[in-house]
Amino acid sequence: LDQCPKEPYSEVCKIIESELRCKIDDVFMDFQEEAIAAASIGQVHFASLKDGTQVAVKVQYPEVERYFAMDVQTVGFLMGIIGMGSKVKDVFKTMQDQFETEFDFTREATFMKECAQNVLPIYKDRIAIPLPVDGDHPGCPQPVAKTLCSRKILTMERLDGTPIRQHTIKLLESFASQLGSTVEEMKELMNTT
Repeated sequence: LDQCPKEPYSEVCKIIESELRCKIDDVFMDFQEEAIAAASIGQVHFASLKDGTQVAVKVQYPEVERYFAMDVQTVGFLMGIIGMGSKVKDVFKTMQDQFETEFDFTREATFMKECAQNVLPIYKDRIAIPLPVDGDHPGCPQPVAKTLCSRKILTMERLDGTPIRQHTIKLLESFASQLGSTVEEMKELMNTT
């Protein structure tokens, strides 16, 4: 799900400047116009801060939250028409509450910091957790911007590495080999269960 259609840079720039309340050039030394990944609610661009810090900038699509709410209301309405409204009411409420947290990138930034505070002391240099570039981060270009994280923008330290799906494929190959099967057969098995 990391190769959905991408928004043009002009739209991304408008979102960033609106959310951060400054020009993109005031904060970033370099900003890659082409997104490196795009998913259901946003896309990610690589950039460099004015101090040289390499970052990844997650930008929420315009109107995505409104479209999601409309979809949930439509499905809820249809469930009501077929007589299942009361049976799925709690499920829809839980789903809506969960997705509302997904649409607020400040919550994700808080979670990243909490995760780092709780996990890094135990695992030290064996894992890496990117930190959000907020008011506490040394790379945050204050006073130009108090934070580079908002409800629709999440700027975080960039970590270079191998995408997890490449590791997953290696694990799947190993598992298939142990079972005397092929990767294609394992994928088919996983899709039918």
